[in-house]
Amino acid sequence: MPAMTRVPNSNSLRRLLGLGENEIVDAVSTAPIKEQINHLVRLERQLPYQWTTDDDEIVDDAIMVTIGGTSAEMVAAGLSYVEPRANIVWTAKVTSQGLFAAGGYMGWEVPEALDRAHELRIMMGVERVVISIEQRGLWRNEWGKLAEKEGLG
Repeated sequence: MPAMTRVPNSNSLRRLLGLGENEIVDAVSTAPIKEQINHLVRLERQLPYQWTTDDDEIVDDAIMVTIGGTSAEMVAAGLSYVEPRANIVWTAKVTSQGLFAAGGYMGWEVPEALDRAHELRIMMGVERVVISIEQRGLWRNEWGKLAEKEGLG
């Protein structure tokens, strides 16, 4: 079983993001639930993602965002460039939020897939969002940060 990675609580998020003691609590506790989730998603998106280029590496404590597109090698071979697209997948799981069948969403733009994956992580009570990407070079900085070292463990 892979090591469980703790999702940062509001105190650790506050410290990581350099926010004042009540900034997270004030923003989250006074907003309707959808706004609360959106606020948490924005905070989580600032943290680095664990990632892999091994499409056989699967974890069951996460929502996985798989990203594919046209690689440099494919373009060099004469294929047309295609913008990276993302799928969101998860394994069957039982969490504090309930029983969830394996499932997924296909063909999303990457930023929207990342946002939706974080929403699902919160709603399902899953530990984390991780990235499976065809090759590291497909990642764009505007999507967020990847961990320095590859691996989901």
